[in-house]
Amino acid sequence: MGKFLFRFGYSTPEQLQANRDHGWDDEWSGAFFVFAADRAQALTWGQTVANSYVRNLFEAAGQSQAWSWADSEFAFWLDDNPEDEFTAEELSSLPEVKFGQLPDFSAWKC
Repeated sequence: MGKFLFRFGYSTPEQLQANRDHGWDDEWSGAFFVFAADRAQALTWGQTVANSYVRNLFEAAGQSQAWSWADSEFAFWLDDNPEDEFTAEELSSLPEVKFGQLPDFSAWKC
């Protein structure tokens, strides 16, 4: 089982509305570790988790619209050199998920 850092872009409900209202292109980026058998599995599960995470943000904001992160064409990738952009402390504080298990997003900060 490997540990892979999944990184992704997304917009919060507030950003998406402001982008629509003002023609902006504001977004956040997130990261979390995926424990998986290989890179392909980690990438696939990372996408599933990212989609669920963003859906959770919209539901928590009372917006159950049919907006999907998976359909939004945000960038996503596995970071092979996270030490280039993150400190050891930052890396140790990132959420972790196992392939096939969705986390409880209520305390998630990615």
